[in-house]
Amino acid sequence: MCNRILQQIAIEPMKLSESPVTQHRFNGLTFFVKRDDLLHHQFSGNKARKFMSLLTGEFPYIKNLIGYGSVQANSLYSLSALCAIKKWKLTFYVDHIPSYVKQNQPGIIEAPSTWVQTSSTYRN
Repeated sequence: MCNRILQQIAIEPMKLSESPVTQHRFNGLTFFVKRDDLLHHQFSGNKARKFMSLLTGEFPYIKNLIGYGSVQANSLYSLSALCAIKKWKLTFYVDHIPSYVKQNQPGIIEAPSTWVQTSSTYRN
């Protein structure tokens, strides 16, 4: 499955200038919404803008990306996809890792990654 996802990433380049715009109507008012969430499967919304330079640039000296956040953050998913594409290692620091996440890492692309729990106190 990971190879298929990586092929989709390679096939579907991001074009930040081409965010879809959808028209809506509510209480007799027409409005438009710029849909950055539809830019790309792994890189949508602000993650697309944050990681675009890393995705498109050449960085031969980078071997490992380091991040911090929640184990269920969209940024972790996008960082994992980025690292899989670039063949980088990902080290992601988290406050805690719930047991249900330890048993099943939902949504994480199978890139070489390490999760480091910074808190010794387990919270569910």
